[in-house]
Amino acid sequence: DDTKKKSDEYIYYSEMFQLELSSDESYYSILRLYDTSLSSVEIPDTIDDIPVKKILSHKDSNNFASWNNCVTIRIGKNVEYIGSDPNNEGILNGGSLGDNFLSSLSKAAAIVVDEANPVYASKDGVLYNKDFTILIKYPNNKVDSTESFNVIIPNTVKSLYHKAFYYNTKITKVVFGSNIEEIGNLVFAGCEKLTTVTFNNKLKTIGQSAFKDCDLTSITLPESVESLGDLCFAYNDNLDYCYIAENCKSFGKDIFADVADNFTIVTTTSNLPILEEVEALKFYKKRSLD
Repeated sequence: DDTKKKSDEYIYYSEMFQLELSSDESYYSILRLYDTSLSSVEIPDTIDDIPVKKILSHKDSNNFASWNNCVTIRIGKNVEYIGSDPNNEGILNGGSLGDNFLSSLSKAAAIVVDEANPVYASKDGVLYNKDFTILIKYPNNKVDSTESFNVIIPNTVKSLYHKAFYYNTKITKVVFGSNIEEIGNLVFAGCEKLTTVTFNNKLKTIGQSAFKDCDLTSITLPESVESLGDLCFAYNDNLDYCYIAENCKSFGKDIFADVADNFTIVTTTSNLPILEEVEALKFYKKRSLD
C-alpha cells in the first residue's frame, strides 16, 4: 500500500538501504547499503511493522561490497538469512545460515546481534549461530584488548564456518577450543600473517583451501583428523613440516602445493602411497611413522 510505503520510517530506511518487499508482503530484504561511507549501520527489526528478515548480496557480486566501510554492524532480531541467494529462506525454514558473511569488509571490527534473534548471536563482536556452536564470522579488523592478534576460539564452537577468517591480515596465532570438529572451506585463506595454529584433539575435517596463502611453518595434525580438502595447506611458502596420523584416509588434490622446498611429511606407511598420488608431494621428503 502506497501510504505505508511512503511513511516517514519507510522513506528513512529506503534512503539508507535498497529494500525489497517479499511477494507476499510478509517481510523485507536489504539488498545493499546506499550510503557506502557509513561506518556504523543498524539493521532495523521492522519497517512499518513488517519484519526485516534477509540481508542479501546478490547484486553486489556476492561479497557485500557496498558495506566495505562499515566498522560496526548491528543485526536486528528478525534477520534469518545473510547471503547471496535471494530464494534461500534461512535455516529455520529448511535453508542454510547463508554465505559470504560480509567477507570483504576489511574495516569491520564488530558484528552485534540482537539477543532476541532466533538464528544468529554475537559475543565480543564475533558472529555465531544461536547456540554458539558455529563461528560464522570473525571481523577482519577486530582487535582484542591486548592487541596481540592471537585468537582463542571458545570451547562451545564445534565448527568454523566457510570463510570465517577469510583474508584477515592481522591475526598471527589461533588456538582451537576443545570441541572443534570441522574447519570449513576457505576459513583462514589469505590470512597472510598467520604463523601458528594449535589444534584440538577432536578435529576431523579440514575443508578446501582452509589454510591457503597463510604463513605456517610447521603443522602437527591431531590423531583425530580424518580428511584434508583440496589445497588446504597450499601456498604456505615457509611450510617445511607436517605430521599426519593414521586415521586420516581422505586426501584432496594439491594439499601442499607450493610450500617450502625442504618440506617433509611424516605419516604412516599405509598413507604414503595415497599421498604419493597427490602430484604436489612428488618432490618432497616423506617419512614413515612405522
